[in-house]
Amino acid sequence: MVRHECAEALGAIGDEAAVETLERLSQDDDKELAQTCQLALDVIHWRASGAPEEDAPAMCACMQ
Repeated sequence: MVRHECAEALGAIGDEAAVETLERLSQDDDKELAQTCQLALDVIHWRASGAPEEDAPAMCACMQ
């Protein structure tokens, strides 16, 4: 649960410094953690791309 919440927080912060950690944990055996890390990565990459709001990926509420 703690790792899941941390992954959500990293996605909400949106700093690209978290990408390496999130990529590693997106392969974790804990499916919920892996999915949350992938969502966080999607959000970070979307924000970095400057894509419009309507192209926003699925994300946890705290990442919005």
